[in-house]
Amino acid sequence: MITDFNSSLDVIELHGSATNYQLGAVSPGLPSGIGIFLQSPIPNELIAIVQGVGSLNLNADYFTYVN
Repeated sequence: MITDFNSSLDVIELHGSATNYQLGAVSPGLPSGIGIFLQSPIPNELIAIVQGVGSLNLNADYFTYVN
């Protein structure tokens, strides 16, 4: 859970590349926010919920990717 993300100051580091991930709504019953999902054979795996943001873009500068 990421509760105080600021796209001007913070960076989210993920393994692989942007094509390995998907952003989307989280299931009812979970905290509200934008889900970061690792794409995998059904179902995709929820790895984080980012709260307090209106939108995110996996190709933006606030995401970095490592191998």
